[in-house]
Amino acid sequence: MSSAAPPAGLVRQFKLATESELRVEVGQESPLRVRLVSGTAEIFGTELPPENWLSIPPRHKFAIFTWHGATIELEGTTEVEYVADETPMVSYVNVHAILDARRVRSKASQSSVLDSSQGPRVIVVGPTDSGKSSLCRMLLSWACKQGWKPTLWIWMLVRGPLLFLDVLLLHPLKCPLMKWKEFLLKCPLYIFMGTQLLVSVQSCIKF
Repeated sequence: MSSAAPPAGLVRQFKLATESELRVEVGQESPLRVRLVSGTAEIFGTELPPENWLSIPPRHKFAIFTWHGATIELEGTTEVEYVADETPMVSYVNVHAILDARRVRSKASQSSVLDSSQGPRVIVVGPTDSGKSSLCRMLLSWACKQGWKPTLWIWMLVRGPLLFLDVLLLHPLKCPLMKWKEFLLKCPLYIFMGTQLLVSVQSCIKF
């Protein structure tokens, strides 16, 4: 793990072994540029285009994973950057394989029973910063690459000193996603649930 932030203009190259990942936390002030030099790699299930610089906004945390090995270059300031050999990706892709098999079975089903003819439903729960969003992004991206059109539901509890919001977000997907925050802002359906106090503050929220 890097102990000090590298110079902003310095290009660093990382050679990733099979089933390893480069974990990065972008600096506070300026974006980071990422390039796939060789091999194949992905960020949250979305494959990186070869030989193209991608810009990652400040204060973002992400990991570049490779199944078969890759060479990655970074340009810009980071808070943290290191290579990890132990990742949960094999477990994640096994979950994807199970879900994909159930989608295929549901599509081929001629049953009139609703539960048999619909695709699988998955609930991802856990404490704060446990990787829930990262797992969802990967499962959604992998499903889209297989030609499916999954729908994402997000249940958020927004707490503050004077406000407690209970929010549901709904978004169908057709292609792998990269920019999570921009994706959330474009959700076609927001549902606010709660008391009259919660309803009265809806005008303060852009959606």
